[in-house]
Amino acid sequence: MTYAEAIRLALGSFRSNKMRSLLTLLGVIIGISSVIAILTLGASLKAQMVEGLAAAGVNDYTVKVESRPEEGEEQTTDANAFMYTPPEPIARSSKITPELIDTLSDRFAGRISGVSVGSMSFHPGEAAPSDDPETTHNVTLSAVNPDFMAMQSSEIGYGRTLADDDITGQRSVAVVNQPVIDALFAGDAAGALGETIDYTASDGSTFPLMIVGVLAEDQTGGLLAGSFKEYRVYAPWTVESRLDNDDPGLWDQVSVRPAPGENGEALLADLNSFLELAYADDPEFTASARDMSKDFDVLKTIIDSLSIGLSVIAGISLLVGGIGVMNIMLVTVTERTREIGVRKALGARNGDIRRQFVIESMIICLVGGVIGVLLGGVLGMVGAHFLGKTVLPPVIGVVVALGFSMGIGVFFGFYPAEKAARMRPIDALRYE
Repeated sequence: MTYAEAIRLALGSFRSNKMRSLLTLLGVIIGISSVIAILTLGASLKAQMVEGLAAAGVNDYTVKVESRPEEGEEQTTDANAFMYTPPEPIARSSKITPELIDTLSDRFAGRISGVSVGSMSFHPGEAAPSDDPETTHNVTLSAVNPDFMAMQSSEIGYGRTLADDDITGQRSVAVVNQPVIDALFAGDAAGALGETIDYTASDGSTFPLMIVGVLAEDQTGGLLAGSFKEYRVYAPWTVESRLDNDDPGLWDQVSVRPAPGENGEALLADLNSFLELAYADDPEFTASARDMSKDFDVLKTIIDSLSIGLSVIAGISLLVGGIGVMNIMLVTVTERTREIGVRKALGARNGDIRRQFVIESMIICLVGGVIGVLLGGVLGMVGAHFLGKTVLPPVIGVVVALGFSMGIGVFFGFYPAEKAARMRPIDALRYE
């Protein structure tokens, strides 16, 4: 018996017992669909995380001022220690200046996309329309530069973003997000352009800011975003001169974004060489750049591990489905005992009988696997849509799931097939 004949016979048996075959398929369908749906949701969560971290600048290089190591002590290369070490007092003369940033930008023109300042500059306070001081709301003022807005992937819905002229002209302008517009201007973003708000910091400093831009509403949404709202006001870093206890134009750290296609390791090495030379005359402090993106690879690994772990748990239902397949195949062997006897009497070998029933079991599991992949893919994509990031089922997961499904067919179909193959022709022909 050839494989083609075995497949034809298996499909014929499948068609002749439609209801029984469908019930047999249910266990396989549920198991496969659960695995594919979980893998798809995991891929959606991972894609959301990667996009969110990229927008937050996780792929940027962090340039940070730190104390020089003591004599005989090596400077730390651990990114976690570099990023999360408690801040230490940095001398004003050792902080990063606009002049240093300009020099760095010129030195690495074409190799970097921008230098962001103000990532750590948060000033909680209150804001109110100048013509309606009774309408107030808590906001957070971020004193930033134009590169910060570009590197944060800030999409402008109305007006414009911050510009270099706002810095050089020390203009009192601001870009706000939609929640601020909702709270202070009844959601009228277009009408808020050109209006002035009075910002009052927690230290009591008060000054006006003219709204020149409104950020587009965040379209990512999804369950990850939750219902938490941030009321953000972005202004040129020069406004910090109006706040008490701040050094405008002096930063402990800045972020540098590599240009697309740039060799990251070479750029990082050149940045550190540049910074080492820039701080060569500073006896107490130095500055260095670190690539923080590798620290977040562990988050991707955690999501992948959770997806795989949950898929394995869901895959246990495949074993239940496999037991159902074995049960049906045993019934099939019993029903077709006389057929087996006739085939053996006509010269069929044990291998032919075994192949026939194993392939029939594999066909059942393969059909169930295909249906499960389609159903799981649809359910997973629908769930991913509600999470905020629609993705396709992972190809590797689909291939592994189908392969595992066929493996279940072989494993649980082998015993009934072996039982059929070992029948003596005379006993099979005499079976009633």
